[in-house]
Amino acid sequence: QQAQTQVKDMLGKWISALNERNISTLTTYMTGDFQMQESNLSGSDDLNRDGRISLKEFTIMLQNWFGQLDACGSTVSGDVDTTVDLDSNGTNDGIIIGAGGNVAYLAFNLNQVNTNTTNASCGQSEPPGTLYALLYNMNGSWMMASLADTPITSAPVPLDIITLGTPSAGQNFPE
Repeated sequence: QQAQTQVKDMLGKWISALNERNISTLTTYMTGDFQMQESNLSGSDDLNRDGRISLKEFTIMLQNWFGQLDACGSTVSGDVDTTVDLDSNGTNDGIIIGAGGNVAYLAFNLNQVNTNTTNASCGQSEPPGTLYALLYNMNGSWMMASLADTPITSAPVPLDIITLGTPSAGQNFPE
């Protein structure tokens, strides 16, 4: 329960950073190897044409979106989508914490409200529908590693932390 609360809190901070148009704050809640997968990926967003959006490409995409948000006088809100059954167990959860408590799977919605109703390009709300995120607990902080507009069916497994010690029985490390 505590981990779910922490994940929801991280999502709130991430959405606040979207509203503030603050990319540096936003990326503090994302891993360096973050990737976004879209079912209708635009070639203009996927700069290196590898079929997914990297953290760098995502920040560029956001800068463009922030310009539209400003032009439309938009605010962004969102919350965990508790209508989604993430683990197909018959319970609508919205957040699942994996075994060991270091991985979370999250379904959430974003909503855009525009105050500029005279500009025709401000009539649409983006992004539509439920978004899905995979998060890792890294040193006590939840970080978004993947984002998708369809359920994430395969996820990379985080590496275990290895503590290097000293050689046993007076042996030396190989050179």
